[in-house]
Amino acid sequence: MFRIYYKVTFCFLVNILCINTVLGQDSLYTFPSAKKIDLIVHADIKSAQNENIYFYRLISKASSEQEIFQFFLEIGANVKEINSPNMWSGEISEVRKRIVFWGSRDSSVDIFPSSSLEGFNFKSKELPSIIIYYGRGYFELPNVAEGEAPPLEATVGADIFENSVKGKTIGPRALPENITNSALADTLQSYLSFSCDTTWIANQGICRSLEAKLENAEKQLERENSNAASGSLQAFLSEVEAQKDKQLSSEAYALLYFNGRYLLERL
Repeated sequence: MFRIYYKVTFCFLVNILCINTVLGQDSLYTFPSAKKIDLIVHADIKSAQNENIYFYRLISKASSEQEIFQFFLEIGANVKEINSPNMWSGEISEVRKRIVFWGSRDSSVDIFPSSSLEGFNFKSKELPSIIIYYGRGYFELPNVAEGEAPPLEATVGADIFENSVKGKTIGPRALPENITNSALADTLQSYLSFSCDTTWIANQGICRSLEAKLENAEKQLERENSNAASGSLQAFLSEVEAQKDKQLSSEAYALLYFNGRYLLERL
């Protein structure tokens, strides 16, 4: 079934007040939950012509009670060439938060429990960072006569950022201007710590090995010994490369390799 509802929900995403033209104005209403989904997001990056292509694959676990019909990412960078799976649409919105938003245009292509969907991707020149993703399960809009529904601010559950399932993935984020090499190393260390605290790097022996190499690189940077720092960082990157698709998830690899390589090129 072609989904007119997609246009309605995207309307109040882009201009959140426009929902009043759909629902009306005065009586109390609570939106149904869009959180009855169990979502896994897998992300990966490929380099092409001095740009990064960010890919996302969505998995709806068997425990989901709704089909997934909206997915969006909170990003901190410019993106272009947004691609979507068949009968999905992708857009950029900068209302309240800067996001890349995808929505299903037909119920037959929703992501049903125990299924997955790929084809969500875009390009950006910026390096990967840890960002927030949002997923929403489909629910029917109420049949409310015009003039009988409340204004948005009195409607519980109308905020799509609140009425959604959230998690962490990777996405582009612009670096601060004039960022120092030491600050870059600290950022890289934070990415490693996050990866080791999650399932992105499950092997703690690999974590300790990478941490030792990165800590040594940071010490050499503090001593302004660029050659020694480069050597430690190259050893770090070699181990990251060796563990790609083994002990490192695609998310951990992208965070550590692309940011580590950028730091090494600056030394």
